[in-house]
Amino acid sequence: MDEIVERILRHPLFRENMQKCFELEKERTFCHHDMVHALNVARICYILVLEERLPYRRELVYSAALLHDIGRTAQYTTGESHHAAGARLAGIILKDCGAADEDILLIQQIIKEHCSHISAAEAEKWKTNKPKNLLEAFDLADFWSRSCGDCAVRDECYWEVKSDALVR
Repeated sequence: MDEIVERILRHPLFRENMQKCFELEKERTFCHHDMVHALNVARICYILVLEERLPYRRELVYSAALLHDIGRTAQYTTGESHHAAGARLAGIILKDCGAADEDILLIQQIIKEHCSHISAAEAEKWKTNKPKNLLEAFDLADFWSRSCGDCAVRDECYWEVKSDALVR
């Protein structure tokens, strides 16, 4: 595995927030924001990057995926947006792990903006248009990582399924 990714997985702040999130979501009936979700996003996103020949390294994709929901604990405990909290925490973790400044900024941008700009029209567009950058690939991967079709509480969820595309 890539060096930065291994360092993230061992970082105390990452481990602490993932554990807290796990505990806070134990009774949650909807999708969880755990390692399974993070790794599913990473794998799907990296497949899209390879298929579309986008110029992003595996280490960058996996780092962003591991950290994209790291702010959920802050959201649950303080009400802070998980996007803002996640970008802040990711900056600390990535710096400690020796990530390049340009990678840190790109990952923070992805965390701040992921799934915040999707409309039904954009989701429909993804059926024929391919992702053109890492944020688009990441958003698509985050959506495709969910199993809404098999979900028992789908009707109660804030996500909705429209024409096989997930939208907010």
